[in-house]
Amino acid sequence: MSGAPVVVVDGTAVDGTHPASPSDWLKTLPQLGAYTTGRTRGGGAKVAQWSSHVARLRSSLATLTATTFESDGEVAALIEPSVRRVLAECVERNVAGPPDEGADRGELMVVIAVCASDGGGWTTHAHATPLPRFDREPTTVLVAAPALRQTRPNAKDVAWPATRAVYDELKTRMAPDGIGEIILTPDGGTTLLEGLTTNLFVARTRVDMPYHGVADAKSSVELVTAPRDSVLPGLARDAVIRASAAEGLPVREEPVLASDADCWTEAFLTNAVRLVQPVREVRWGSSDGNSSDGAREERFLPDPWGSISNRLYRRIVASLDDDLGP
Repeated sequence: MSGAPVVVVDGTAVDGTHPASPSDWLKTLPQLGAYTTGRTRGGGAKVAQWSSHVARLRSSLATLTATTFESDGEVAALIEPSVRRVLAECVERNVAGPPDEGADRGELMVVIAVCASDGGGWTTHAHATPLPRFDREPTTVLVAAPALRQTRPNAKDVAWPATRAVYDELKTRMAPDGIGEIILTPDGGTTLLEGLTTNLFVARTRVDMPYHGVADAKSSVELVTAPRDSVLPGLARDAVIRASAAEGLPVREEPVLASDADCWTEAFLTNAVRLVQPVREVRWGSSDGNSSDGAREERFLPDPWGSISNRLYRRIVASLDDDLGP
């Protein structure tokens, strides 16, 4: 199967050579607009979490461009021609990831962008590449970047890949050392916010249940993730919160503090493509939070394979077919 990206603009396939990396492709677009990234189901037939992607585009465009769409349906109607065309082109060009056992076709990673055009309207863009088969190997994260979303943290901005480029380069350089994500911090590492393309969760021994008591049938651990107003709250973050409620697992939306690290039992990253990835180790960079030179602290997680995160992952995968489109 082909691995070349398929690109569509305003419902028409664009021939030529395009960056395979979604981040590099986004840098080539007009830098006033919003985007969302997801994965398909049914062998590339539909985009999972469809209504959530549409709602995200609508809210991000309102924040970034001060444009108010009357409904999610208006945004869906705007992007559907490009999304339908990119999915159809992938079938015609045999572009797909490795199929799961028993499946005829694999899945796609799809990026959808809506950008302001020179004439005062909108251009819609879609970029599709094969969805790789992700392993469940725990990764290591490096707390080494200042908070970059301080003005508009809740909007998924087309300009974000260009803004974070220096930290993408740092992640690439650190990949041989096992670094899979860079974590943003507003205060040199005391508070952990989010990754460059992920949200961060930690499982923490409950402060109101220090002896892991279960007599009251309550969970002895709780999940902690940064508040919505200080990060980009991803679709997988929301899915984890819903799955946690179904599991009877409490979630606190409050600062993730390095001072609580002794109470962490596990940690994991979330985004709409990988869904949930366990973390084996958290490292802190220099005291100013700006580099990886001379990591000043390393923290290994007691449960790196993530007994909690794996339960949540299975529940989220089982729910992906609940909201498909277009």
